[in-house]
Amino acid sequence: MNWSVLVNLALAMVLTEPSGQLEPLELISVLPIESQGRKMDLSALTLVDGELYTLSDKENGVIYRLAFQENHLVLLPYRDCGFSREVDYDFEGLTADDQGNFFMISERQSRVMCMPADGSPCHWVIPSLKREANKKNLLKLANGGFEGIAYLGNDLFVACAERNERGLVSWRIDRENPDRVQDLIVVNGENTTYGKVKHRSLDLSGLCFYKGKLLAIHRNNSLVSVISGYREGCFVEEKAWSYWHVEYEPEYRFKDKRYGLAEGIAIDDDRIYLVLDPNRDSREKYPDDYRSLLFVFKKPAEL
Repeated sequence: MNWSVLVNLALAMVLTEPSGQLEPLELISVLPIESQGRKMDLSALTLVDGELYTLSDKENGVIYRLAFQENHLVLLPYRDCGFSREVDYDFEGLTADDQGNFFMISERQSRVMCMPADGSPCHWVIPSLKREANKKNLLKLANGGFEGIAYLGNDLFVACAERNERGLVSWRIDRENPDRVQDLIVVNGENTTYGKVKHRSLDLSGLCFYKGKLLAIHRNNSLVSVISGYREGCFVEEKAWSYWHVEYEPEYRFKDKRYGLAEGIAIDDDRIYLVLDPNRDSREKYPDDYRSLLFVFKKPAEL
């Protein structure tokens, strides 16, 4: 028996929801994502003009549209930045501004790439944020860098640092000068209102902005919260909802349970969408099924 099997057996005995008092999100559907037989690790989600878009952290600047079918989705190539595969940018987050320009955040580079709506070449819009984030103990861990990004309006963005330590970084871009960052704010988030899952770190893995509210995925807690701002150098968690009851339902549960899997979030007037990154793992009940899943929930009335 190998090490990963032993770890999963141990976790199966101790893995309990830390936030049972939270209101559960009301499930509408769970849809597998068809990707022509490829194992796609989908790590982001955003809405543009009513359409869902995503990307994979294993590809360099390729954006896909998610097309709804009767009981599944189909992953359709939208646009490719055309980068060399020899450099691993590890794009983890995706958002769009009011003009339909896409912005992808790179975990490896700690920078943001713009894919213009007019079809012009992709380009960096800010320098690396790593040095400033390091001053607040963010982005110091390998594979613990930027995971999600959201556009707040008026050229203002916010990104989440994943874990050990987790936090938020916000800034305003200068569209005429990609070497400049304006109004930079860095805050930590190691305190939490909701407890933590045993043997898992606190983390953030996805962001979206909806009608003045910033929503975040707390992946290892299987919850979505509203982040209302920051106080004394730390972000403030407000109302939260759990999706634990769906992620660990036997029908949808993946074999590797060391970490949570939701990495992208989008919201419209009726629904919350979460995309799962299975890390090339298969589901327990269907060992030959490696497809990513999209969870579709009813939007809570408070939002």
